[in-house]
Amino acid sequence: MERLLLKPVTLLWIDFTWIAFAILVLILAGIFYFLNRKNPVNRAFALLLLIIGYFAVISILVISLRVLDAYWIILLMPVVCYLGFVFHLFIRTILGAPRLMGRKEWYYFLVGLVFTTYTLFMTLEPNAREYIRSTSFVIDHTMKREYTRSAVYIFYIVYILAPIIYSAIRLLRVLRNPTAEQQESISVAKSVWFIFVVSMLLTFFFLSIEPIFGYKQSTSLGSFVLMASVILYAWSLLRNRAWRIESLTEKLLVREAQLDERNKTIERDLDFARIIHRSVLPTKLGTQEGFEMRAYYEPLDKVGGDFYDVIRLEDKVRTMIADVSGHGVAAGIFSAMASVLLRSVWEKPEKSLAEIAGHLNDELVRYSAKGVFLSALFIEFDLRTGSASAVCAGHPAFYCIRSGTVERISAKGRLLGVMAHSTYKAHPFSFEKGDVLVFFTDGILEATNVQNEEFGEGRLTSFLETTAGMSLASRENALLRQLALFHGPRAHDDDITFVQIGKK
Repeated sequence: MERLLLKPVTLLWIDFTWIAFAILVLILAGIFYFLNRKNPVNRAFALLLLIIGYFAVISILVISLRVLDAYWIILLMPVVCYLGFVFHLFIRTILGAPRLMGRKEWYYFLVGLVFTTYTLFMTLEPNAREYIRSTSFVIDHTMKREYTRSAVYIFYIVYILAPIIYSAIRLLRVLRNPTAEQQESISVAKSVWFIFVVSMLLTFFFLSIEPIFGYKQSTSLGSFVLMASVILYAWSLLRNRAWRIESLTEKLLVREAQLDERNKTIERDLDFARIIHRSVLPTKLGTQEGFEMRAYYEPLDKVGGDFYDVIRLEDKVRTMIADVSGHGVAAGIFSAMASVLLRSVWEKPEKSLAEIAGHLNDELVRYSAKGVFLSALFIEFDLRTGSASAVCAGHPAFYCIRSGTVERISAKGRLLGVMAHSTYKAHPFSFEKGDVLVFFTDGILEATNVQNEEFGEGRLTSFLETTAGMSLASRENALLRQLALFHGPRAHDDDITFVQIGKK
């Protein structure tokens, strides 16, 4: 009586084991596939799990649920024969192979198609199908297969084991002389290989070797071994992934510290470059004989591409403003170079503004990089005659505030550093007592608001008309407030330079 009650419980436990195993394998296969689809290790492991899952599903349908006749267990042959092969791919990817399948792997895969052909023959040819039907039985959840004693089936077992042995040999070779990348993955490769070999040997013994020699098949033990091996596979890989993430995190922290130190060095260098760039500009304009001067300069970055100058030469006062294309460090270096080149002729009173502009243009053409150029405006006041003249090299027009009105003064000229041997012409203009000259770089005109509208000459002209009676300092402060209200939360798009000269 006790035996009758015990037997159904045992069979129910075997069914539960197989079903739980199949569900576990399929879930883990999905998890590892979607962890990172581009990772060949995850893809190979997911494929390995799918083969084991297929093994479990066919076993459930034939042995546990009896949905299929016993002879349909031969459906395992065309897929399970690749079990060792896929494991080889798995080890291959762990050890850092660039591709999942090499030439040898494709050849081995094609040889495996022999078992697929054999399976098709056994299931489709009437005599062969009758043979496997008569030699396949399921008794008390145990599979009996007499045909497994044939030479083909022995070759089938060898085909499964061959890539496992090959992987072991390859692993031993790697252990002797590993590369830097392989060094990080050797431990997981050894763990996975050991788990696989032990689990497969036990599984083959319980499910295949015993029936080959006529002993009872241990279905529950075989399934438990497979379940344990799959859990150990997943644990090893996830542990290795966690270790890699931890290692990567440590490397990122070190890299972040290195970048932080490098950024500090760059910041110090930029601060030094900013000091050098500022030293090129006049430190104090203030009041000179007959003139009141004021300048505002704000680079977009720590180093900008704008520069200006004011000098006194005997009976002349010269002022200039320039703007390098672009901004940042490259523009700052180019502006510093242009300033040095300008100094060689800028302080020579015998040189006219047109000659100075032509000389600077030719020098910049020699030294400038492609696509880098300079716009500039040169102005000279003759203290003896009271005359004033300007040379423009592609720079925006300047303005003269006179008796409450604003006059726009425009002059034409080619950009500096674009074409050699360009000629420039001086344009005289009237500049009387009480007048104020205003000139600037295009960072003011091209300042944009949230609607992406530019500040433009129209707004600047209106602003100058409104502030015509203000002092130089008040007008400068008012312009900065006007620009801040105009562009709102947006940052400036370019360097800003604003220079005023009033005649007393």
